[in-house]
Amino acid sequence: MKKIFTSLFLMATALMASAQNFTVTAFDGTKTLKDGDVIECGYEESLFGYNWDPSIVVTCNKNLTLTVTADAEMPAEGAVQFCGLTGQCQRLNGTPEVRTNAYNAGDKVPMQLDIIGGNVVEPVNATLQITDGQETVKITVTFVGEPQEELAISSVAAKGLQVSVNGRSLNFISDNSAELTLYTISGQSAVSRRISGSGSLNLSHLPAGVYIYRAGNKTGKIILR
Repeated sequence: MKKIFTSLFLMATALMASAQNFTVTAFDGTKTLKDGDVIECGYEESLFGYNWDPSIVVTCNKNLTLTVTADAEMPAEGAVQFCGLTGQCQRLNGTPEVRTNAYNAGDKVPMQLDIIGGNVVEPVNATLQITDGQETVKITVTFVGEPQEELAISSVAAKGLQVSVNGRSLNFISDNSAELTLYTISGQSAVSRRISGSGSLNLSHLPAGVYIYRAGNKTGKIILR
């Protein structure tokens, strides 16, 4: 009997040791990532132009606080942006972005690391380091591909476009006049405005969720909560 209890104790200990506080997946959950993994992300053509999005998601297996450090090279064209945890999209131009947030068991947290700005002239490397203070998973994403987007004459690129979300307001800064359109994930146009200079759009009438903005050949994601 003592041997049985000892065996059960050892099995329980092994299961506890092997349990992960969180898991990281990519490409719509088809690939599970572990510390040190390197994945390659190409582009897909869609309504919004060319998208690079490895669809990295962290699933919390217990109540925890995640700290994520996102970093990337400075590509010759385009840019890598990180929108995870807070929904605020930040271009990564050589300065790491560190964010922390608390989550409950079962929460699925999208990391939203992607390319904006039209194309990738040569492979661009970005890193995500995800930790809860006990476990750490650091992965590298290599963005590849070289699509050349042909813009209609009436489609004017928004030079120097910067977009951020504050509550239910979308703040923008644009060096010139351009049409800014906000799409739902299903591809439906939600808001379309001609913008110039700096200002904000009231989005309080829109339901919570992920939206994609486009102005000329500039694209990106925002989250309304």
